[in-house]
Amino acid sequence: MQRYFIDSYITDTTVHLNEAMMHHLNRVLRLKQTTTICVVDASSRVFEVRIEPNQEVGTILNEINQKDDFPIDLTLAVALLKKDKFEWVIQKATELGATRILPFVSERTIIDVDVKDFEKKRVRYQTIAKEASEQSHRKHMCQIESLHSFKQVCHRSAAFKGLCFERVEHESVSLQTCMNLASLVVVGPEGGFSHQEVELARSHGFKLISLGHKTLRAETAAIAVCAMIEAYHDQ
Repeated sequence: MQRYFIDSYITDTTVHLNEAMMHHLNRVLRLKQTTTICVVDASSRVFEVRIEPNQEVGTILNEINQKDDFPIDLTLAVALLKKDKFEWVIQKATELGATRILPFVSERTIIDVDVKDFEKKRVRYQTIAKEASEQSHRKHMCQIESLHSFKQVCHRSAAFKGLCFERVEHESVSLQTCMNLASLVVVGPEGGFSHQEVELARSHGFKLISLGHKTLRAETAAIAVCAMIEAYHDQ
């Protein structure tokens, strides 16, 4: 069943279909007959809605009791990557259940962008997250946060804070450490983290996370984090 997120609260027996929904239903899906869709309102309540072709108002049939998307609250902090790679990370991490994605710049980030310019791009990034949330039938839309510095990321609080880094003997921990905790997991740029950044993270309570013996690209590591947590709880 096709799913859509809306910014308003459903308090009546009908729901207004916005312009984007109308375009997708009638121009992309080419709706020709009465059908039902799922609509998720601003409070993350999920409703089954009957709609007619080219009609802007749908009828609420019932509320759907859907469990939460992800077993833990996961903030995935990702150093800015080249456009296509970063958008791919947003899409796939959203499908795999990340609660929010926190973009940041670090010493070795190769993308040159300031906070103001990023805010313009964030509109598109949030749209990608919205569409991926709809496609994967999520109850809560993944949120794309504003651009942070690495120092700002380090000051964030979470029950578990982990920095994806190469394996350090007797210090690195497995991702299983955070499987049942609200977590902030940080994935660096292609060039990795500097020694100063690693020490800064340590001083703010971060554990060094090893994702295994293989050396992964930044975008692969970001998706691996989400996939590992999802797989653990799906067992």
